[in-house]
Amino acid sequence: MKLYQAKLNQDDQRNTVVRAEWWWDRLDTYYPGRSICVYFDKKQQPQGYMFYRIVERNFRVEEMYYQTPQAAKALLSIIASHSSSDLKYYVKMPEESLLEEFFPEQEGITVKILPYMMTRIINIKQVLEASPLVNNKKLTIEVTNDDIIAENNGVWLIDNANEPRVREVETDPDYTASLTNWTKVLLGHLTLKQAVQLGFVKENHPVNTDFVKGDVSFYDYF
Repeated sequence: MKLYQAKLNQDDQRNTVVRAEWWWDRLDTYYPGRSICVYFDKKQQPQGYMFYRIVERNFRVEEMYYQTPQAAKALLSIIASHSSSDLKYYVKMPEESLLEEFFPEQEGITVKILPYMMTRIINIKQVLEASPLVNNKKLTIEVTNDDIIAENNGVWLIDNANEPRVREVETDPDYTASLTNWTKVLLGHLTLKQAVQLGFVKENHPVNTDFVKGDVSFYDYF
């Protein structure tokens, strides 16, 4: 619990699920048959943990987190201690973990990016209020094509210097996109520049700013 909470408190975390204490108490109910491994350093402080199962000759690491390279290597050594010619090994990690870099030979490693959850913005104003800009410049974005919640459509001004910080305005927007494509920027991993390059967002007036990005770690449904 301490390690997971420490990760949540990092400045670069965005949208990662908050786990209450009752969630941990019901861990075995939600995910029966999982083994838990925790690495402690020389001062007996926890530095990493791993949840795994061995099912039908498949060694599946379903969650791993480490704060130091030593913790990562120790957890990998636990996997190695189960080495067997008839076992297959699967490790599920956030995309930016770079876990494969710990392996001196990577020819036998296959890395796949798998879709896991669908994201839907319910209240665009609330999301924008929680999405800081890289700098203090003003930014206006136009949201279109929300056929379910019409209140999300329109032009929104984001202004870090004044209150309210986010408000609906009637002006020419700097950028225009559907709610679906804004979701890829605000809650996904795309930067504003990347979304423009891919044609997901239309750039009307270039602005030298972006939304602060961070790591998203979804290990479970909420």
